[in-house]
Amino acid sequence: MVNFRLTLPFFDSHQVDGNDVLEVYEAAKRAIDQCREGNGPVFIECLTYRFRGHVGPDDNIQGTHTDIRPREEMEAWLKKDPICRLERQILAGRGQIFTIDILVC
Repeated sequence: MVNFRLTLPFFDSHQVDGNDVLEVYEAAKRAIDQCREGNGPVFIECLTYRFRGHVGPDDNIQGTHTDIRPREEMEAWLKKDPICRLERQILAGRGQIFTIDILVC
């Protein structure tokens, strides 16, 4: 993954963990408030990972016909899955969500 920080001269920019739903929410909330106060615009860069390929369900997993990404890389990123991560945050008491149905964790 290429890691760089975007710096723009005429508005704020922020980089957040795009796999952390609550972090993205908080960054978006701050940006919206800033814009509504007349201090915008704001650019938010959400760093994340594409779990699936552009073509098929497993075209990027090593061992298939394309062998692009190692299975270990995919497994490491799946541990950071945004839905499972949100479930852990809710169960740990971070965030206020009234109902959640977990189908993938």
